[in-house]
Amino acid sequence: MGKLYIDENKEVWCNGTFGDAYIMCLKMYDNDIKKINFHTINENLIPTIKDIVSLLGNIEFEYIDYETLDKHKRCVGFIDEGEMATPFPEWELPNISKFNLPNEYQVVQLQSGVNISRTPWKKIDANVTQHLRDLPTVILGTDDRDISFLNGNIIDFRKKTSILESLSILSDAKYFYGPQGLLTFFALSQKVKSTIWIKHPSDVTAVECRIERIPEWADLKKYI
Repeated sequence: MGKLYIDENKEVWCNGTFGDAYIMCLKMYDNDIKKINFHTINENLIPTIKDIVSLLGNIEFEYIDYETLDKHKRCVGFIDEGEMATPFPEWELPNISKFNLPNEYQVVQLQSGVNISRTPWKKIDANVTQHLRDLPTVILGTDDRDISFLNGNIIDFRKKTSILESLSILSDAKYFYGPQGLLTFFALSQKVKSTIWIKHPSDVTAVECRIERIPEWADLKKYI
């Protein structure tokens, strides 16, 4: 499907979007990689993808077109049967003390995906309230959805943090609730118990080829 392949120059050739980029980070963790060549369908995604792969450290990053990618063995954001991926990596994340978060909180992402018009099902709605704990709720993401169905202590950080700040906030959460995607994969990799909404056959495939192939995550996840 697209196992991690490091060529003779210690370079990796990749494609995908945000969730793919993070899964590839788990596949590249602790590997001696000098350069990541990355293709995505929308060049506007590149700055965020570059931030995600910067978790791996000071590795050269270059955006490439599909024609260039097609000439190389590529790594994709799925995990092949028997392929290695680091389940619980340790990342250097931004200090988030400026946000004055409570000692304990839960994180909700209402909608995920980089192209909502193509994946309108990747969202959760009012039924999330029956699953939430009695904790302050931090909302992460970039959507503009109405949150009137949520109650309690709500801290709305949508569009108010960088992607790395969002990941840092999530890494300290007690629980996570959201559609499958980047934040789900990151939460599980930081041992944050996660409730994951699955609404479409593409979600099933994404989960089967990512979450279900990291057995160490089994006790951290619940599907809705």
